[in-house]
Amino acid sequence: MNDVPTPTEVACLEAMRRGDPPEADPTTSDGWLRFGLALMLEACRTIRVGWNETLAGAVIRKPDGTPGLELEQEVEAVIRRRMASFAPEVPIVGEEFGGELAQTGWTVAVDPIDGTWAFFNGTETACCSLGLFLNGDPVAGIVGNPATGEVAYGGRGIEPRLMRVSLFGERDTATDLPVVPDGRRAPTLVSVHPDRKQPSLLAHLVRAWSDGDIAAIRAPGGAPAWGIIDAAKGRYTYINPWTTRPAEPFDLAGAVEVMRAAGGDVDDLDGRPIDAARHVGAFVAGIEATARKHVASIARNIVV
Repeated sequence: MNDVPTPTEVACLEAMRRGDPPEADPTTSDGWLRFGLALMLEACRTIRVGWNETLAGAVIRKPDGTPGLELEQEVEAVIRRRMASFAPEVPIVGEEFGGELAQTGWTVAVDPIDGTWAFFNGTETACCSLGLFLNGDPVAGIVGNPATGEVAYGGRGIEPRLMRVSLFGERDTATDLPVVPDGRRAPTLVSVHPDRKQPSLLAHLVRAWSDGDIAAIRAPGGAPAWGIIDAAKGRYTYINPWTTRPAEPFDLAGAVEVMRAAGGDVDDLDGRPIDAARHVGAFVAGIEATARKHVASIARNIVV
């Protein structure tokens, strides 16, 4: 397997380590890719640096009762400043400071830390997510995991890739998505997003595993966007009840575009591809259509 980073990936990694943004032309697709990758690498580094200090600090409660961090606001503010220099005419819609999704032209959507509870708990399933929209529809995404050093990206006309950034002195690597080739995929492995409002879902999946209907099950929780990216690697099929509210543009869309570029999809329980910027209800994400349908069939009459 070729795991050598591309020249664009190398340029972004080198720029991050120098502390300087790489040269990027906002009038070209490669310029946007360079800018987006550099921005994600900077965001993930900022999150890693602030991790210990943040975990020792107080939890901020947002108006809707969900947890928040000053670090989230800091990361989104940096992204907005970089965007203002790179492409000031492009609006941003973000988890922390809001904004509107433009129905004509470009929009960038950002969730600085998706999976805030996972971040508080010190697990490896929080992520930073960027989505690029054109005329109100998602076209590309970049999702970074500051705990694992992984950055996934892809979209319409953009080859899906997974970068693995050195954390302990090993070499940086990068490879195409999915990571696992067709002939080497195991029987259905399921990753389920735990939801205390849907306890029967986990119970039925455990029963299916006990009966040998699925090969393995896990419930890591954390960021739904990272659950989708993890499934895009090719091993697991990911199911999320997602019953609390409609998706916002910054929630799922970036990760869904990476998944679709990798040859997989994200479907509702009836097998229809979701509208990632507005979706309501449970969804199943994975590379293989047969595995998605199989997992959906287990959950179809359970999730309420």
